Amino acid sequence: MKPHHRIFCMQFIFALSLGALLSRLPDLQLKFALTEGQLGLLLLTMSAGVLLGTTVSMRIVEILEARMTTMVSVFGASLRSNSSDALCFVCRAVVLLCRRARGHI
Repeated sequence: MKPHHRIFCMQFIFALSLGALLSRLPDLQLKFALTEGQLGLLLLTMSAGVLLGTTVSMRIVEILEARMTTMVSVFGASLRSNSSDALCFVCRAVVLLCRRARGHI
C-alpha cells in the first residue's frame, strides 16, 4: 500500500471512530451527569490531548522507529484494563524497547 493511501486509511478510521463517539454524545452527557459547559470542556481537552500527543510522539517515533512504535501502541491499547499490573508491564516493555533501539541491550 502506498504511503499516502495509508495516511488516508488512518484518517478515515479516525473519522469513523470520532463519528461513533459524537453520535453517542447526548447519552454520555446523561450517563455522567455533565452540564453543557463541562461537556464543552471535555471536548476541548480532547483536542488539546491530540496536539500534545502529536508533539510528544514525534520523539518516540524517532527513538523506536515507526514499526516498533505502532506495535507498542497497538499492544498497549489492547491491554485496556484498570489493573496496575498491565500498566506496569506496558511501561517496562516500552523501557526495554527504548534500550534495545539505542543499542544498550
